[in-house]
Amino acid sequence: MSCVREEIEHYYGSLSDLWHLARSKHHFRLGCDPDVVTNEIRMMFLLTNIHSCLRRGNTVSSVFELLPPTIDEYLITVN
Repeated sequence: MSCVREEIEHYYGSLSDLWHLARSKHHFRLGCDPDVVTNEIRMMFLLTNIHSCLRRGNTVSSVFELLPPTIDEYLITVN
């Protein structure tokens, strides 16, 4: 289980490297509209996944020795 947790942390690290908003402690504070925060996080994950597909991999895919899908394959599964 710790291996999975570490890879989730690596993925979140990739997300926060790409999107400054994910590192902002002031943006996701108490009192924010949860729907807005949820949509922003979902968009960051979607764009991070697209970025990984275009680069043909990331830290997580290299640890598990798997290539991500092509961008077309990924976008079909998202719909």
